[in-house]
Amino acid sequence: MVALLVVFMILMFLTIDYLVQRRRSRNAVGAGSLAPETVPAFKTAPETPSGVFFTPAHTWMFIEPSGASRMGVTEFVQSVLGSIDRIETREVGDSVHEGE
Repeated sequence: MVALLVVFMILMFLTIDYLVQRRRSRNAVGAGSLAPETVPAFKTAPETPSGVFFTPAHTWMFIEPSGASRMGVTEFVQSVLGSIDRIETREVGDSVHEGE
């Protein structure tokens, strides 16, 4: 008896799914298109201000007109790290090479 009930329930769910899918396909055809319209995420490519450089590690550097630079991290890194206890910097006039 339980096996018959299980088979009946499966058939009932398959029938309901078939009817729902058929109704969706009719509504899509009635709307004039079978596939949903794709919309680009950005209408134009997002632009970064000139003089700002980003790294894959979520850090950035801004070169000021005077030649000095400011460095920072994105909001994502700030939320992961929490509060900053200290910052170690180089002396004024030291050179920095890529990757350091």
